[in-house]
Amino acid sequence: MKRLKKWATLLAVAAFVMLVIPQWTLSVSATEASGGSGNGEIASGTDGDLTWVIDANGKLTISGSGDFTFLKGNSVNLRNIPWYYYQSDIKSAVLDVTGMTNTQFLFSFCNNLVSVDLSRLDTSQVINMRGMFCACESLTSLDVSGFDTSKVTDMS
Repeated sequence: MKRLKKWATLLAVAAFVMLVIPQWTLSVSATEASGGSGNGEIASGTDGDLTWVIDANGKLTISGSGDFTFLKGNSVNLRNIPWYYYQSDIKSAVLDVTGMTNTQFLFSFCNNLVSVDLSRLDTSQVINMRGMFCACESLTSLDVSGFDTSKVTDMS
C-alpha cells in the first residue's frame, strides 16, 4: 500500500510539473540542450525564421527575419527569451535581422554585454523597443544612428 501511495504521489507531481511549466514554441538545437557541441558554441537555436548562436567568445549572433515568439502577445515572460539562461555568457552581439516589429527586452539582463553591432538590424517596422537594453550594466556605448524609429510607439 505504501508503495502504491509513493507511485501515485510521484505520478501526481509529474503531471503537475507538465501542466505548470510553460511549453516553449521555439525550437532549440541539440547544441543548447547538451550545453555546447564542441565546435565553439555555448548554445544555439531557432525560432520561426530567426536563428541565434552564442559562440565560445560570448558573441550572440541573431539572423533571419521576423519576430521571436516570446515577443508575441500582450505579456512577455523574460524566462522565455531563448538565451535567458546564458545572459551572463553574452559579451557582444551582432544582429542581421529584417522584418522585426518588436525588440522588447531583447538584451535585457545581459549584464556582461559590452558591444552590440546593430548596423544590419532593420528597425523600419519596429513599434516596440521597450527595455531592449534593460540592465545591460557593462554596455558603455551604443551606436543607434542607423535606427529608423518612425513607427516606434514604446521606447521606455
